[in-house]
Amino acid sequence: YFWFEENDIPSLPWMSLKGADPIQVEKFFRLYPKVVVKPDVGQGGWGIQAFAWEAFSVWWKKKKREGDESYLIQPLVSS
Repeated sequence: YFWFEENDIPSLPWMSLKGADPIQVEKFFRLYPKVVVKPDVGQGGWGIQAFAWEAFSVWWKKKKREGDESYLIQPLVSS
């Protein structure tokens, strides 16, 4: 995603969860009520999940307790 931004190539908005401010994450959800959560490092599709705020907040608290915050969020694009 950094490469896309550096080269001025359009991409979906995204936010890293590593060290993210919970208020900023909640604001992201206000703009995009459903998001896709992806691991920071490509896993060939493994670990990608879609969430609305309620389910995400439970998932994120668990991941933070485990020390596993290497994820990013993007708006869910549905057809």
